[in-house]
Amino acid sequence: MNIKKLNIHSLCILLAAILWGTAGLFVRTLQGFAFDPMQLVFARAVVSSLLLGIIILIKDIKLFKIRFKDMWLFAAAGLFSIIMFNYAYYTTMSLTSLSVAAVLLYTAPFFVVIISVPLFKEKLNSKKVSACLIAFVGCCFVSGLFDSSHRISSKALFFGLLTGFGYGLYTIFGELLIKRGYKTLTITLYIFLFATVFTVPMINTSATVKYCFSEPKALITIILMAIFNTVIPYIFYTVGLSGVDPSVAPVIATVEPVAATVLGAVVYKEAISIYGIIGILLVLSSVAILNSKRVRIAARAKINLTLAVTGKREDGYHLIDTVMQSVTLADRITVAPSEKIEVICDKQGEISGEKNIAFSAARLFFEKTGICGGAKIRISKNIPLAAGLGGGSADAAAVLLALDRLFNTGLSKNEMEVMALSLGADVPFFIRGGTQRAEGIGEILTALSDFKGGYFVLAKAGEKPSTGEMYKRLDSEQAPQIAVDLAVQAINNGQNGAACFQGNSFDTVWKNDALKKRLAELKPVATSLSGSGPTRFAYFKTKQSAVKVLKALKSEKIECFLVRPCRKAIKFV
Repeated sequence: MNIKKLNIHSLCILLAAILWGTAGLFVRTLQGFAFDPMQLVFARAVVSSLLLGIIILIKDIKLFKIRFKDMWLFAAAGLFSIIMFNYAYYTTMSLTSLSVAAVLLYTAPFFVVIISVPLFKEKLNSKKVSACLIAFVGCCFVSGLFDSSHRISSKALFFGLLTGFGYGLYTIFGELLIKRGYKTLTITLYIFLFATVFTVPMINTSATVKYCFSEPKALITIILMAIFNTVIPYIFYTVGLSGVDPSVAPVIATVEPVAATVLGAVVYKEAISIYGIIGILLVLSSVAILNSKRVRIAARAKINLTLAVTGKREDGYHLIDTVMQSVTLADRITVAPSEKIEVICDKQGEISGEKNIAFSAARLFFEKTGICGGAKIRISKNIPLAAGLGGGSADAAAVLLALDRLFNTGLSKNEMEVMALSLGADVPFFIRGGTQRAEGIGEILTALSDFKGGYFVLAKAGEKPSTGEMYKRLDSEQAPQIAVDLAVQAINNGQNGAACFQGNSFDTVWKNDALKKRLAELKPVATSLSGSGPTRFAYFKTKQSAVKVLKALKSEKIECFLVRPCRKAIKFV
C-alpha cells in the first residue's frame, strides 16, 4: 500500500470528524438569534439540500433518479434520522455541555447493533456485547451518575440517547438504500429533501425565512453550518473512505466528541470532571472495539458423492460430471485489515505466504475491486493437504467472502464466482456450498436437494500422485460408465441410501486398494473415493455405527474424521 496515500485519506476523515465536532458552535450561535431546535433543523436541511443538489448537477445528473416504491425509505430516513436526530442533538446541546452531547451521540453504533440483529439477521457476539456494556458504563460516567456535583438532568440524558438512536437510524436506512443500489450522494440529497418537507408544517416557515434574511449574521451562520458542518465533512469522509479500510474510518471519526469537548472548554469555558473524562474514554474505546474488524470463517471440506470423468477439451482440461457435498470438517480462517497481504498457516509443512492459494485469492480481490489495502490471513488447518477434499479451494473461497464482508464491497454471487473460477475450477462450488452437481471442468453448478442425515467417516491412507498424473493414468484406461443421473435423481427424491453413490472414475486407476477393502469390511451403506484421492469415505445412517468405525480405523493408525453433510461450505463464526 502507498503509505503517503493512506495518510492523505486518513487526514480527510480526521478533518471531517473535526468539522462535525463544530456543530455546537453553530447551534449556540444560532440560539442567540432566538432559533429553536426545529427551525435549526429546517434551515440546515434546506441549505444542505441546495448544496448537495448543485454537487450532483456538476458530478452526474443521473444521481437524481430514484424509484417511486423506495420513496417511503427516504421519507422515513428524513423524518427520523434527520429531523428527530437533529432536534434531539440541538436540544441536548442546550441542556448540557458540548462534550456530553457529542459523547451521547456516539451511542449510535450500539443502537445499530441491536436493530441489526432482527433486521439484517446479524449475530450478537462477545465483542459486540462487551462494547455495548463499556459504552453503557461510559454514558453513566458522562451523565454524572457517579459524580453528583456534575450530574446532568434526566431530560438531557433522554435527548442525548435519542440523538444516538436517531443517528443510528441513519446508518440503518442508509444500509437499506445502499442494498437497493443507490449511491451515497443520492441517498443524502433525498433524505435532506424529505427532512425539509416534513419540517415545513412544524414551524412558521415564512416567518423563519423572513427572519433569516432580516438577520444577515444568522443567515451567514446557517450557510456556514451547512457548508462546514454538513457538506464539506461529508465530501472529506467520502474521499477518505476510498483509501482507508472501512473498519478504520469510524475509529478515526471518533475524534468528533474530542473536538467538541476541546471547543466547549476553549470557547465556552465548560469544565470537564475526571468522571466525564473517564466516560468519554470508555465510550470512545467501546466504539474502537466495535469497529476493530476481523472476520472469522469456517472453510468446510467437500466430498464427491459421485464423480465421472466424461471427456477432454482441446485445451487439455478434462470434463467431469460430479455431485459435490459440503461436510463439517473445516479449516478456521481469520482475516483482518492490514497494509499488505500476509498468509500465515499454523501447521508446519503447510503452505504459507505467496504460494498459498489464499494469498492469490486476496491479491485477486484487491485487483478486481480497486481497493488500496491488504489483509492478514491466519489459517488453522484441519483439512488434510492434497487429500481430494478441496481444502485449498475452500480456503480461497473463504478469503474472497471474508474480504467482501470486511471491506463491505457488496459483490454479487455471480461476481464472486467469476473471481473464484480464475483461482480454480472447483472454487466456485465453495461460494455456493451444500449439495451441487458440477459439470464442465467443475464450473457449471446446479443446486440439488439437500443431502440430509447420516454420517461420513473420511479416511486418508498415504499419499497419492498429483491430480495431473491421476488424469494421465485415466486417459490410458477404459473407465467404466458412472450413472451420475441416477445419483442426482436419488438425492432430489430425498433418498440418502446407496443410490446416491454411483462411484468414481478415478477408482479405475487408484492402485492402493487396501483402504477400499478395509472400509468395505466395515459394512457401510456406501463407500467411495473423494476427488482423485487418496481420501475415501464410508457412509453410515447412524452416528453410533460411524463412531464405532472411526475408533477402529484410529486404532489402526489411519488418519480419519467423522463428519456430517451440511448446507453451506463457508460459515461466518
